[in-house]
Amino acid sequence: MPLFTELTACPSDIELLRSFYATVYESEFPDANERESLENMIGYLQAKDIGWYGLNNYHIVLIEDNSVLAGVSISDYFAEPNAGVVEFLLIHPGHRGKGLARQLLDHTEALFHQDAHRAGWPQLDFIVAEMNDPFRTPVADDNIDPWKRAIIWGGWGYGVLDFPYTQPALDEDKTAVKNLLLMCKDLRLRSSAKVPAATVKAAVHDYLRWAMRFEHPETSADYQCMAAFLDARRDVRLLPLRNYVGHSESAPLDIQPVASANQFAIVREIYERAFPPGQSTVVEASEFWKLLQLQAQAGAQARSRYHLWCLRAKPDSEASGMASFFSYPWGGFCGYVTMQDALQNPSRRTQLRIRVEEQMLRDSCGGSLWYAECLPEGRENLLFQRGGFYEIDVDYRQLPLQHSRRHGHVEAGGTRLRLYCRAFGRSYFPPVLPWRSFLDHMKDVFQSVYWQTDGKLCEAWRHLAAQAPADLDSPVPLVSQS
Repeated sequence: MPLFTELTACPSDIELLRSFYATVYESEFPDANERESLENMIGYLQAKDIGWYGLNNYHIVLIEDNSVLAGVSISDYFAEPNAGVVEFLLIHPGHRGKGLARQLLDHTEALFHQDAHRAGWPQLDFIVAEMNDPFRTPVADDNIDPWKRAIIWGGWGYGVLDFPYTQPALDEDKTAVKNLLLMCKDLRLRSSAKVPAATVKAAVHDYLRWAMRFEHPETSADYQCMAAFLDARRDVRLLPLRNYVGHSESAPLDIQPVASANQFAIVREIYERAFPPGQSTVVEASEFWKLLQLQAQAGAQARSRYHLWCLRAKPDSEASGMASFFSYPWGGFCGYVTMQDALQNPSRRTQLRIRVEEQMLRDSCGGSLWYAECLPEGRENLLFQRGGFYEIDVDYRQLPLQHSRRHGHVEAGGTRLRLYCRAFGRSYFPPVLPWRSFLDHMKDVFQSVYWQTDGKLCEAWRHLAAQAPADLDSPVPLVSQS
C-alpha cells in the first residue's frame, strides 16, 4: 500500500521537500516558466503554519511506493468559490503504471472535501487543475504524451473549461504560459455541461491571489483578458476531455492509415464515388498511391508528410470515408475528405478535424495552423465556417491538374476555390497570419501537393504573391463571419 505524507513547515519535512524537488520535480517540469520555485513552496508551508491562509488551504502531499518517494501532489483550496485547485500532480517515470496517480489524486480530493466542510460548506463544488494543451505543446517538450494524459484525466471525471486560460508569469524572470488548459471536475448535485462564468472567474482570481501571490490580480494584464472574456458570458462550457482530443464514446470514429494495396482499393472506391471524374478539382485516385510511395521513399527526411486515411464508424464497420492531407513544419494542408453513410454525423466530423490536427502536430512538432480548400458552392463551406475556420479573403486559384488538362476542364488562371485556415486547438479569436508566412506556406503546398519544384513556382502562387501588399508583415485579410 502506498504511504501518503502531507508536509508541514517543520525542518525534517522541508529537507524531504528539498530532496524530492532536486531529484524528481525539476526533471518532470522542464519548462521553468511552469515550474514553481522551491523557495515559494517553503514560503507557502510557512505561511500556512502561522494561519495566513484562513479558511483557504495549501497542501503538499508526497506518496511513497515501497518506501521510495514516488510522486507529489501540490494543491490549494479556496473557500469563496468553494473550489480545490490541483497545481501539480506527478509520478516519477519509474513508478508509473501502478495506479499511483489515481490514488494520489483521490487522496488530494479527500483533503479538499475536508477543507470545504471546515469552511462551512455542505460539500465541495469544483476542482480545477492545469494541464498542457495537446494542441499547444509539442510532444517532445512534455514528460507524458499530452493526448494520452487528456484521456487519463477525462477518465478521472475532468473536463476542459472552454475559455482562453493563461498562467501569468510566476516570477519576474519568467514569462506567462499560454499553452495550458484549465480542467474542471464538477461535483455539484445538479451538475451540467456548463459552469457559471462568475465561478470560473472567482477561482482564477483566488488562484492568482493565493497560489501565485498576486496581491491584486486585477493589475495583471493576463487576468484582465481572462476576466473580460468571462464577464461577457453567463456560463463556460465544460468539454469532456476525451471529446476534446477526438475520441467520443457515443459516436466513435475508427481511423486506419492506408498502408497496403488492399486498403488503397477500398479508399479508391470511396473517393471515386464521392468525387466522380469530370470536375476540374478531381485528381485520379492513382495519384494518392503515388504520393504514399514517394513518402515511403523519402522517409523522415521529407519536408512534408502525406497521409491517406480510411474511415469507419467502428473497426468492424464498413468503410465509408476517406481523408487525404499533408503535414509541414508550420502545420498542414487538407485536400480531399468525404464522410458518407454512417459517418454523416456532426460529432464524427469534429473528431476527424481534431485527429487530423493531432497528426499534423505530431509530424510538425510545433506547427500552429492548417489550411483547407473547397469549391465556392461546395457544401463543405458550411462545415468549415462552423468548425473554427476562417476564409482567407484572396483570389485563390488551384493549379490546373493533369487530369483536368486531359479532359479540358481548365479555367484561365486555374480553378477559383475558397481557401480556409484554422489555428490548432480551441479558437476564440481570428488567426493573425502575416503575408510573408502565408506565401511561404502556399509555396510548400504548391510544391508538394501540385508537384511543383523549387525552380518553377507555378502561376497560381505568383497570382497570390501579386495580391500581397508591400509590407509582407501585415496580416492576410479574412472574410468577416458576422
